[in-house]
Amino acid sequence: MSRYLFLLIGIFMVTAASGETDSLKKAPDFVLRDFDGVRWELKENLEKYPIIINFWATYCKPCKEELVAFQKLYEKYEKKFEVVAICEDTRKNLFKAKKVVLDKKLKFRMLWDKNCKVMREFQISVLPTTFILDKNGNIVYSQKGYKKEYDKIIEEKILELIKEDLETN
Repeated sequence: MSRYLFLLIGIFMVTAASGETDSLKKAPDFVLRDFDGVRWELKENLEKYPIIINFWATYCKPCKEELVAFQKLYEKYEKKFEVVAICEDTRKNLFKAKKVVLDKKLKFRMLWDKNCKVMREFQISVLPTTFILDKNGNIVYSQKGYKKEYDKIIEEKILELIKEDLETN
């Protein structure tokens, strides 16, 4: 019986990993702390820039690949949007998460969801999962999983949101 349950869970995870998520239309507000304990709240930062929110963990190889892609995009567009990566690792693995940030030279905001509360609020079933928010907190794009070809889609969505900022500068 448990073998069948395990198989069903595995099938669900593989199916859920493909495609977009679309059950949320607006991002739930949340407050988390970064790896140094500094508080960050979504609603306080929404009107400044569009925001990419990415849920990841150190045990997830595609997560780490996607973080590197976000760093390149972040640098390419001179920080005209914000990347908020939310780590789902346990306290025991927090050192590993900090090492990923240092090794990959990630310069964007890195938050820790120590009880996975925000992950549940965003209805995350697969890591990585990414959301792009406009300045009003509307979810304009979301995706489960990571493939290299997603980089172009993310870039196009971000360009749509920062187009005015790029034209005025």
